[in-house]
Amino acid sequence: MLAALGDESGAVIEEDVPERLVWLIEPKAAAVRHLYGHEVVSLAGDDGSYVFVPGMARARSVWWRVPPEPGRLLTDTGRLVEAIAVLRPGVRS
Repeated sequence: MLAALGDESGAVIEEDVPERLVWLIEPKAAAVRHLYGHEVVSLAGDDGSYVFVPGMARARSVWWRVPPEPGRLLTDTGRLVEAIAVLRPGVRS
């Protein structure tokens, strides 16, 4: 999915256990609402949620796969859903 987004991806956190990629997106974005409860794609977060933000050097099992940079913090949710749909047909709303 990261390859499908290419330079359009915002910052991405990678976790070894369990293996997953975490995209930072706009809270409550309409483009991804249909993915709540999806069997493969997980959406998490609400006003009381926290995310572990790793340091800039990979020292643990959580690190920046795509480091945050000015202008490249959040991923556009519409583009993210399109990238997911490349790998998981039927993801579009």
